[in-house]
Amino acid sequence: MIPESIRQQVFTELCCPPEAVKPLGGYNDNVFELERAGAENIVVKILDHTVVPKEHTLPELEWLN
Repeated sequence: MIPESIRQQVFTELCCPPEAVKPLGGYNDNVFELERAGAENIVVKILDHTVVPKEHTLPELEWLN
């Protein structure tokens, strides 16, 4: 599970207040929908690089494209 402090840092960087974050789940409860004022909503998946190797992340990014 991603620590709360990291989640809040990510949400802040993406200009999304905590009350506008909707947890969507994921295997590690690490997927969120962010409702951003004046911008499209986005879905964010936060991964811990010490747990999930880069080799597992790249295929997900390629799939999104």
